[in-house]
Amino acid sequence: MNFKDLNINEEIKSAIKDLGFEKMMPIQEKTIPLILKGENIIGEADTGTGKTAAFIVPILNNINLDLKQTECLIVTPTRELAMQIIGEIKKIGKYLNISYATLVGGMSIRDQGRDLKNNPAIVVGTLGRINDHLRNKKLNLSNVKYFILDEADEMLKEGFKEDITIINKRIPKDKQTLLFSATISKQILALSKTIMNNYKFISVKDKENSPTNIEQYYIIMKENQKFSTLINILDIEKPASALIFGRTKKRVDELNEALNKCGYKSVGIHGDLSQQQRNAVMRKFKNKEISILVATDVAARGLDINDISHVYNFDLPQEVEFYIHRIGRTGRAFKKGISYSFIKEIELSHIKKIEKEANFKINAKDMPTNEELINAKKEYIENIIIDKLSKIDITKTKDICNDLLAKYNSEKLISILIDILSGKNTIKEITLTGEPPVVTKKQNKNNKFNNNYKRNINNYKKQNRNKNNTQMRYNSRRGNK
Repeated sequence: MNFKDLNINEEIKSAIKDLGFEKMMPIQEKTIPLILKGENIIGEADTGTGKTAAFIVPILNNINLDLKQTECLIVTPTRELAMQIIGEIKKIGKYLNISYATLVGGMSIRDQGRDLKNNPAIVVGTLGRINDHLRNKKLNLSNVKYFILDEADEMLKEGFKEDITIINKRIPKDKQTLLFSATISKQILALSKTIMNNYKFISVKDKENSPTNIEQYYIIMKENQKFSTLINILDIEKPASALIFGRTKKRVDELNEALNKCGYKSVGIHGDLSQQQRNAVMRKFKNKEISILVATDVAARGLDINDISHVYNFDLPQEVEFYIHRIGRTGRAFKKGISYSFIKEIELSHIKKIEKEANFKINAKDMPTNEELINAKKEYIENIIIDKLSKIDITKTKDICNDLLAKYNSEKLISILIDILSGKNTIKEITLTGEPPVVTKKQNKNNKFNNNYKRNINNYKKQNRNKNNTQMRYNSRRGNK
């Protein structure tokens, strides 16, 4: 079905045409007509399949812009997703006089309060900041007709449920409620009944539920092999655009610093950055000033990035949903993608759990071989030499060359050249703080294992209290590129 066949405003059709879209994605085709009719919807579709437009298009069509009141509230788990949604509203509603407010952390709460005084038709925000404005009596939800939870699986979890309940009580009961996510579990379906009734559950995930355009691998290794394995794979595969996930903010900071020391162009992003800092990071990444983004799971949801070729799970996530969202950053818009998960042997059961629950096939892979590394180094050095040969003026160094060739073996001279170009002695030591393994609940029920696991966790905590014992060392053979 094409967008032009929808019974929506011509202004919206024109904006969609300007964006180059004609045929609707499956989630859009199945949900937009129902939303236009006023149905409550729970929509499930893979990351990057057009879920945002699936609710933005009908909402922009149905809102009465002449009333000068807040009719739509969209709640997201992250600032990035909120900003992405605002971006979609601007693009799809560019021929409409749409008023909106963005309520997220990291931005001036006073400026947001001033925006709310103008009674914007649409409010998009994160739970914490929305509730801040409710407590300050700056946000009036009494006229809301459309209540939307994006990434609903995250929003309805135990930690957020109370905040959602507070918001829901401020909204009229007869509102239309829309929940969208890449993963909708039975638990989420049960929890959704607390905020909506008589909904239609629309799932357009592949029956095999597996992103066939994403090659997924896991590599078993020790903690102290992770960094060297990462840079070896980066050297071999040379990803044009890569996303590396770490479990904690500290991990992200350390990993990003280590990559930069090794000559890679990377930046890190996590929850401690201000919105201005996050925007600056994403601008560099999108403009291809840097090729590697190191992130906590904040980046798995809502970052508007469409051309990531590789995803690396430097640390395995605890929850299956987070794994799905992480790898969903690659292979978007039907492009090919690849993901690697670095796991300890004890985490193999967790990989099998992910395979079973997500119905994915994650293939085992060995660590890079010396032959692969040598071939990668050869190609890298040859490219440098080819580039230099076209620019160098040999007359300036002819005498030095002749003297060196007369005194030393040419093969040894070339070997020294290779060492210099590869910079293998530039970074001799990289320091990262270790992370404990992820284990399945089944493993935790095993008393013997559980005791070992708790002991392992306590050891890491003890190490983190003593700076002299916190650090694990990795020898890197990678230099500046």
